[in-house]
Amino acid sequence: MWTLAAALILMGGIFAAATALDRSGAGTSGAARGAVVHDRSFAAALSRFPEEMSRTRPELSGSFADGDVSVRSCLDFLTATVRPDRLRHFGGLADSYHYDDCLPLRAAYLGRSPRDFIGPDQRLGQILGDRLDPSRLKDLLPAWIRPARRLRDAGADRIEILPRGIVLHQGGRAVAVDVLASADITGRGIEDLIIRVTGSGPVRYALLEQDQSGALVPMDRQAVVPHAGIASQPD
Repeated sequence: MWTLAAALILMGGIFAAATALDRSGAGTSGAARGAVVHDRSFAAALSRFPEEMSRTRPELSGSFADGDVSVRSCLDFLTATVRPDRLRHFGGLADSYHYDDCLPLRAAYLGRSPRDFIGPDQRLGQILGDRLDPSRLKDLLPAWIRPARRLRDAGADRIEILPRGIVLHQGGRAVAVDVLASADITGRGIEDLIIRVTGSGPVRYALLEQDQSGALVPMDRQAVVPHAGIASQPD
């Protein structure tokens, strides 16, 4: 009798522990707790994250009041550009696009699966078209895309809505905006989007969040950096 009682108590303890783990998320898989990746090439880059962060890229350099700084990898770039003065300098260099994916990769690597999604992942292209103001990405988009309140209303001969992206066609030119991953980047529990823009010069990346009206707007880099595990430094 005592043996049966002890067994029942043990089974009850195991069930309670499993329930607590499930509710806390500690018992879920790493994939469930991390960013939701929609693009194979971005997933491949994330799978070799340490190598991508340390991979040698075209050198950037600058002279500052406290000395000269050279950047040769994502780790160098992310560390250096925590300081706003260095971000302005390195971000303004012609070759800075070689480092455009560094912060998105780190944000996705450390991001968590959102608690609240903005919609089904098969409708992300439509959501981009409805909620993204092209003027907010004017540094990434070509001049022929006429400013409009919605990307789907921008000047183009034809606009193609895909499950996770949108393509704008003008003459023989095309610009694609693709959602690479969804993640809770800043800890609000709300889905943020990592996007890639191709067809307008070098490949560029951006992080998008929802504002209070539900519009998709570029995230403030300085707000992302602490959540990307990069320590702040004084100006």
